[in-house]
Amino acid sequence: MGATSHQVKGHAKEVAGIVAGDKELQSTGRAERKEGEAQAEVDHAVHTVEDGLDSARNAADSGLEKAKHLLDTGFDKTKDALDTGLDKTKDLVDTGLDRTKGMVDTGVDKAKHLLYTK
Repeated sequence: MGATSHQVKGHAKEVAGIVAGDKELQSTGRAERKEGEAQAEVDHAVHTVEDGLDSARNAADSGLEKAKHLLDTGFDKTKDALDTGLDKTKDLVDTGLDRTKGMVDTGVDKAKHLLYTK
């Protein structure tokens, strides 16, 4: 039996007890009404706790999604930075190799010139 039906049934017994002068019926009715009121309070508390849990779950899920997004964004930015750094490193190495080759070629040409002109 639900909280409201306990309250209504208890109130009816309580009133019937008053009208009939039956203290036991009146007392039983009052107890049943109070039981219904207490059950209504418990039901309300349970719903409040359930709502709080739902809110907490939703907040946790939202926080988790935000954390995943931040991680994904961080990974993407890190990968982009590494790719940029790698490209710059390759360019520097290529430039260094070109300069070194040029210097070697110049050195070889100078050595040949010295060898053949003397």
